[in-house]
Amino acid sequence: LLAWVVPREGAHPTGRGLRAHTASRLPSYMVPAAVVPVAALPLTVHGKTDFAALPDTPGAEAPTADGAAAPR
Repeated sequence: LLAWVVPREGAHPTGRGLRAHTASRLPSYMVPAAVVPVAALPLTVHGKTDFAALPDTPGAEAPTADGAAAPR
């Protein structure tokens, strides 16, 4: 599951923090595996979210399950 996030002005949320927040409120299968920050959600001409125009996972913050850094 991937989450696109538009942070409030001046806010700098982290993927780990957002995952912890959602994990405390949602079932585990609904917690995103990665978080992609975006400046704004792209919209279609009808004003709905244009999912095809959203960026892919590059730039996503995907913390590991135990909080350890991934091997290099």
